[in-house]
Amino acid sequence: MVLHKGIHVEIASALETDVLVIGAGGAGVCRARGCTRRRDVILADRSLIGRGGATVMAQMTVAVALGEQTPDHWEHHLSDTLAAGVAFATRKLAAILCEDGPRRIREMDGWKVGWAREDGHIKQVQAPVMTGRAAFMWISCRPTRYQKPSAAG
Repeated sequence: MVLHKGIHVEIASALETDVLVIGAGGAGVCRARGCTRRRDVILADRSLIGRGGATVMAQMTVAVALGEQTPDHWEHHLSDTLAAGVAFATRKLAAILCEDGPRRIREMDGWKVGWAREDGHIKQVQAPVMTGRAAFMWISCRPTRYQKPSAAG
């Protein structure tokens, strides 16, 4: 037993599980919940479950094409995502995210996740697209992909 911030915490020397989900924001909790039907799941995060990650940082708003506050469609979200990805977004994966996003957000809403609301609708936001110097600086600061050393080297 360890005392951490005034709370006694049990620290295990070894854990065994079928699924380990790292991150307890909206995506992590959703994935963990989907895995629990047939498997043992451990959800690990550096913060309290449901109190960390990008979902909370976005103040429980969503950047998904729900079409509730204003007319929208997942294909418009895809175009925005690809533009914001500054050529680093994979079209196929972005399409899956954008097309399936509204269904997943509504599914989590059914779990009483507590999305921010405006006029009775889940509050939607649009992430800014990086252009000009901001995009250049972001691209310049990205780490290069790790390449495994060759057998000769």
